[in-house]
Amino acid sequence: GIPPVREVEFNIELIPEAEPISKAPYRLAPIELKELKDQL
Repeated sequence: GIPPVREVEFNIELIPEAEPISKAPYRLAPIELKELKDQL
């Protein structure tokens, strides 16, 4: 549903045509990485 009204309001100003920041993924054990790839 709709979140309740809060006392503090804020906005995130976006830069037009900006690309998302590329960040390296955190390290996983090989078995965890395989499981993640299987699920995705």
